[in-house]
This record gives sequence, structure tokens and C-alpha cells, in this order.
Amino acid sequence: MSVNQEAVIGTHEASDWFGRYLPPTLVLGDPGAHDATIHAIQACIPHALILPIGLERLYRAARPAMAPLTVYAHERVYENNTFIYDVEVQNADGTVQAVWQGLRFRQVDTLAPRGTWVAPLLAIYCERYLSTLLPGATIAVRLLVSLPYTRLDERRLHTDQALQHALEAPVSIWRRPDGKPVVHDSQTRVVSAAHSAGLTLAIAAPGPVGCDMEVVSRRPAALWRDLLGPERYQLATLIAHQAGEDQDQAATRVWTASESLRKVGALESTPLVLVSVQADGWVLLAAGSWRLATLAAVIQGSDKHIVLAFAQGTNSNVEKDCACASMNTVT
Repeated sequence: MSVNQEAVIGTHEASDWFGRYLPPTLVLGDPGAHDATIHAIQACIPHALILPIGLERLYRAARPAMAPLTVYAHERVYENNTFIYDVEVQNADGTVQAVWQGLRFRQVDTLAPRGTWVAPLLAIYCERYLSTLLPGATIAVRLLVSLPYTRLDERRLHTDQALQHALEAPVSIWRRPDGKPVVHDSQTRVVSAAHSAGLTLAIAAPGPVGCDMEVVSRRPAALWRDLLGPERYQLATLIAHQAGEDQDQAATRVWTASESLRKVGALESTPLVLVSVQADGWVLLAAGSWRLATLAAVIQGSDKHIVLAFAQGTNSNVEKDCACASMNTVT
């Protein structure tokens, strides 16, 4: 899972922070910039409310800050609702302005599910939640707004950029004869990508994974039955009843889950079953040794519901359940 985040903040050294009879000198720099640095970490945990509780050490350069400042945060530890971050703040020219070592936060509450999401925050939210919903999951998730494209090479270029974001490295993306991307790096990670609603979803993990994303569209029941097949259509009906959602959204969950299974190379005949319905919009499914998580969400600026699906194996022998799991990368 990705634990590195980046933010850009401003600074106002000339602000009047104290009363007129107190010295105006800021010994530790702009308090507003420090506060913004701390608040930037909240975006790393969008589903929970966190509060700062301590700091091991703060290093600050003697030179004045040069706005805008860039904050680089690395999550060192997460344990028992406590987060520990190491943070580096850089000036506009790239020089280090401050280093925060061991900045500690405590989760004090769980936030209610959002009505709409900004794409980058939705990606971070999915990444966080997948680590709890799918035991052992270490899936890096990125969701980028797609640029308009008309040619296949333009689509592939945007896919490559999204995958590189998920990998956090400018690695070369290759493609198999069937068009699926392959990445060769020192960690032999697996990638998968999907496109819908002007968005590109990209994920990366140490083992076989697959993802899909679709807009929820209204279709006649007979058409959904033809698309899903009788057994998976019955599964969609069950999900609609258990989750309290309409048939179109439930059917889209099953469709995206089926596509994710196809991308990891699972046999089409593998039975897909309902595991649980979560109160926060997630529905968990299983297919043999594969575990799947689906989420229905709305992206800010759009009134369309989308469904995202993620598939990952539960153990190292998951390849035995696949027709082509020996492939190292899927799209």
C-alpha cells in the first residue's frame, strides 16, 4: 500500500500573529504554514478524524521560507489507531525548509461516508479500506481524471501515467500481444487498470490483482440477465435486497466484479458469491480463492454513480484457481 503523500501550501511570514506589544519575531517560522502542514495529513486518512498528539523532533532551516511550500509525508507506522508520519517541507526552489520526525496522530472518530468524492481522495479511501476489507491486501490505488482522447495510443499513454502513479516510479510499461500492460521492476508487482466516466483507475500490488470501474446505467432486467447470466443475475438480486439498492447498481457491482475476475485470469465458471454488505457502501464477494470488494460512489461534479471493483487472491496458491495466473500483470 502506498504510504507517501504530497501537498502544496502557502506561507505568510508577515502576518500579525501576536498583540502589538509583543515581539513579532517568529522563532519557528510561520505558524499558519505549520498548521497547514499538520492538516495536510488529514487527507491521507479521509474516512477518519485524526488529531495530532506528539512530535519526536522538528528541524527547521534558518533561511526564510519561499512559497509555495511542498509537503512530503511518509507514513512510518499505523498501529492501534495511532499514525506516525515523517514529513519533509521543501521551499519553492527544492531546498529543505523543515523536517518533522515522528509526527503522531490519533484517530478519534470515524467519518460518515461522503455523498460525493474528489477523485484523488476516493483513491486514498479505497486504498485504506481495502487493507482492512481484504486481509493481507497491499493494493496501491490511483484514480485520475482522464484527458479527452480519440486514439488508442493516447489512451495507453494515460493508462501508463496512471500506473506509474500507482507504482510511485517512472517505470516502463510494456504490453502483451493482447494489449494488457506488463511492468518489470525489482519488486515484480502486478498492475491493473480500468476506464469509465472520464476517469482512469489504476492499481498495483505484489500479487495477482484486477480492477474494473463502470457507470451505473439503467437497463431492462432481461438485458441484465443476458449480460450476467442466470446465476450472477440472481446474485445481483440478492445484493439489491441485502444492500437496499436498486437492481441496476447491484447488477453493475456483479458486472465489475466479473470483469475484475477475468482480468486476474480466474475461470469464468468460478462461482461468485456474496460475503457481506458493509454499512459504508462496500459489498464483499468471493470466487474460489479470490476475494472481491466493490464500492458505489459519486464523483464531485457528476451526478452519475460509478462502481469500482477490486479482486485479489487470499493465498500464495491462488494461481491454481486461474486459467492464466502465471501471467505477471493484468489490465
